[in-house]
Amino acid sequence: MMSTNPLPTVKAAGCLVWRHGSDEPEVVVVHRPRWDDWSFPKGKLDAGETTIEAAAREVAEETGLRVRLGPRLHDDHYTISSGQQKVVSYWVAKPPPDANLARFEPNSEIDDVRWMPVSQAREQLSYPRDVELLDELTVTAFESSVLLVVRHAEARKRRTWRGDDTERPLAAEGMRTAARLVPVLAAYGVTRVVTSSSARCVDTMLPYANAFGVKVRLMPGLSEEKVSDKVLARLANKALHSRKRIAICTHRPVLPRLCSALGITDTPLAPGGLLVLHRAAGKVLSVEKPEGADQPE
Repeated sequence: MMSTNPLPTVKAAGCLVWRHGSDEPEVVVVHRPRWDDWSFPKGKLDAGETTIEAAAREVAEETGLRVRLGPRLHDDHYTISSGQQKVVSYWVAKPPPDANLARFEPNSEIDDVRWMPVSQAREQLSYPRDVELLDELTVTAFESSVLLVVRHAEARKRRTWRGDDTERPLAAEGMRTAARLVPVLAAYGVTRVVTSSSARCVDTMLPYANAFGVKVRLMPGLSEEKVSDKVLARLANKALHSRKRIAICTHRPVLPRLCSALGITDTPLAPGGLLVLHRAAGKVLSVEKPEGADQPE
């Protein structure tokens, strides 16, 4: 009897990398000699990798650019030659101001990488689905920066901890989640971390801070014991008006009050889960809850 099990879906991720041009925004396009086509940098997920991590990694590998993710675009769904379904998740992304393509070396997979004005790229791209992605670029992509709201990773159970609750550490799974958050936060280019002063929040963010030399600001007003709506309102106002890429880590009971201060709908998060806010001029333009951001896909 023939097996009726469907072929597994191939998961991939990529980015529309953009910068300001002299007359209009420019995007990065790549040429693949195997297919003789022009497209956006993308590739399959590595084992245990999230789409967020893969998107930033693939851009670095295919173009030499280290990018910071912005808003997510729609996913591409299509059938490949093996008969499998392929899903490619895309993000808008931006490199640092001094970035260039000088580090790119032609290879058998990608033999040409170019910055192109959006209007030229629209004519050069080989697939209508890529043109649709290009048409999805909006003011949210061009003008916003990210603000991340993070729930601390899984901590030791209260009933098994005899010390002060503010000192209750992460459980083993929580420590693994904190480690998995490192490449996710890196993909968004977080440059400032603000966290509850409780150990379980601090320890959720420390692996990233230590890996990238990011300073951590401890705020007792974000903790369960000393939460203050006045502190939350002041923090939210500063964070929304800042252009820095900020991550704020707090506790499940505090999240609804923080979301209210930020002017967004409270959204339940798993331990180690996060919300991605895109904001500009003190306003939230959109909110995403990344799939798989708290665990590998």
